[in-house]
Amino acid sequence: MPSLTIGIASYNNSKNLIQTINTVKNALSKTEVTNYQIVVIDDCSKDDTEQKFKEQFINDKNLIFYKNEKNIGFANSILKSAKLGNGFMFKIMHSGNIESEEDLAKYFEDFESYKCIISSIVDKRNILRKILSTVCTKIIRFITGQKVKYYQSPLLCEREKFIKFYPKNNNGNFLDKI
Repeated sequence: MPSLTIGIASYNNSKNLIQTINTVKNALSKTEVTNYQIVVIDDCSKDDTEQKFKEQFINDKNLIFYKNEKNIGFANSILKSAKLGNGFMFKIMHSGNIESEEDLAKYFEDFESYKCIISSIVDKRNILRKILSTVCTKIIRFITGQKVKYYQSPLLCEREKFIKFYPKNNNGNFLDKI
């Protein structure tokens, strides 16, 4: 099974960060995924993020914590987590995660079946979610000719390709062109 790096960017969000990490770990424990790492980038938080992380996860070998010396923004922190990780596949997570443990477990079970999983968050109680996933999966597969899956959560793809193609402008800031 390919290895998985999960990149989480956080800024002044210690409470939600701890909950997100626990949700991810619980979801992973429901799968056969054992070769993973969670890379947390603290984007120069002024709260107790670092302290809370160390209290909860200091002995967890699957977690890496890095604190930026200055705030570089969410997108650049995610890129940094990809560069610090070593998994073959890479998943973006927000420190204020809204994905359920069950949805994440399904996502993690499927990750080795696709070259890329592209997604966006839509309220899961809405019927639009299933329609959007079905339609987008077919469109993306047709356009790319690749086996791609569309889910309702942030991107998962090959880590090296993410680093290579991550859009930046001349100032190193993320450009949202999609």
